[in-house]
Amino acid sequence: MTTTSTSDGYLYSETGLKAGLPSESVISPPQKIDRQVDIWDVAVIGAGYAGLVAARDLTLRGCRVLLVEARDRIGGRTWTSTIDGYQYEMGGTWIHWCQPHLFHELSRYGLTKEIMFSQQYSDNDRVMTAKVLSIYCDIDGCQARRVIPLPYDPASRGEVAERWDAYSASDRLNQVRSQLSTEEIALLQAIIMRTGGSADLEKIAFWDILRWWALCGYDGNGLAGSTALCRLKCGQTALAQSIFREALDTGYLSYMFQDPVVRVDQTDKSGATVHCLSAEVFRAKRIVCTIPLNVLSDILFRPSLSGSKIRALTSGSIALASKVNFEVTGSGLRQWSGIAHPACGGISYACADGTTPSGTTHIAANIFPICPEKDIETIKDALLRIKPLGIKKIVFHNWATDVYAKGAWTTFKPNMSRESLGPLQERHGWLFFANSDWADGWRGFIDGAIEQGMKVAKQVATELI
Repeated sequence: MTTTSTSDGYLYSETGLKAGLPSESVISPPQKIDRQVDIWDVAVIGAGYAGLVAARDLTLRGCRVLLVEARDRIGGRTWTSTIDGYQYEMGGTWIHWCQPHLFHELSRYGLTKEIMFSQQYSDNDRVMTAKVLSIYCDIDGCQARRVIPLPYDPASRGEVAERWDAYSASDRLNQVRSQLSTEEIALLQAIIMRTGGSADLEKIAFWDILRWWALCGYDGNGLAGSTALCRLKCGQTALAQSIFREALDTGYLSYMFQDPVVRVDQTDKSGATVHCLSAEVFRAKRIVCTIPLNVLSDILFRPSLSGSKIRALTSGSIALASKVNFEVTGSGLRQWSGIAHPACGGISYACADGTTPSGTTHIAANIFPICPEKDIETIKDALLRIKPLGIKKIVFHNWATDVYAKGAWTTFKPNMSRESLGPLQERHGWLFFANSDWADGWRGFIDGAIEQGMKVAKQVATELI
């Protein structure tokens, strides 16, 4: 694998806006297929973390696996672009040792030494964040420990879970509004919007916020530290490469990139056929589909998916934010962060996320509903309205308009955990589904993708071996 440019992403600099970014995630040549194989043991659709982990685990068990990916790279909604010696994360970024599946992978490949503290929160930030989240999430007088004692199995609380799953983030805010100052309410609203991918509070399920709160130890600073504090110095693509290489080294992996899957047929008892846009057709005994929630309905499945799964797909994820990276000049910015509600020119949150080799500061921001590639001046103005800065570069990928993502990390609507999580995880004949979007634990995070890829690979291997 060599460093080349992916068709994804944009770079804005003094020379203007340019599509495509350099990334070691690009796979060249784009295909390596053993044409002598008549029927594959497993076809894995999608080379994000769920697909990579599933492919690796299955090839290690001796299964002949075909990995099919629409993009020109690995990583899915997580990939790194290195520009002028600095690692820009274009999607999934944050890691922490309380994310068990991810930390297991980092340990496996000797990457724990690459963990770095990214954001540098001030003491005031920590105190205010901890206070507002503690008030917001304390629904039982015990910081939600009684209501959601097992965050990987929240439905274990039955009717209690169902009742709180019906609440929107806005419903819960209205319950505690009198306990907070105007400034604290604005901070809490901005935190929730940031957590929910810039969706409206009325659309965000309070249960989603509460589940993350429980996963992070029922603590406000724990939530901030576990979800937006640490990242890899070497870039997330380094981990994706490690998984991909291990699968390749088994000799059982073939792959095809830059060829979207358009149809999956289950026509007989021997398996299924995968139809690609290029007219390539592959047969496999089992299929692992790792396509994101908002894109899954673009594939034609025959026979059609169950009614409950179709309803879940119709609900979809509501997180449509784009992550935008700014390189700015100025001193004393390393601990700077800005948070706003309503969003300031489209930015609800921005923070200093690192120092480049040239001494400038990297600022990461969530932007919605602006389309960055179509209105770069609005993007620049949005940041400048929060803090006057000298902008040198803007590096971004628009996940909302990405046809293979149609959104950022997953955020559920009220009642969606109860009604949709089970159907999304269910198999469909020879077809299994694995994606971070319906993970039991860290849904929407890299850890959730690894969890799902690992679990489905085990199920498939048990049937085939």
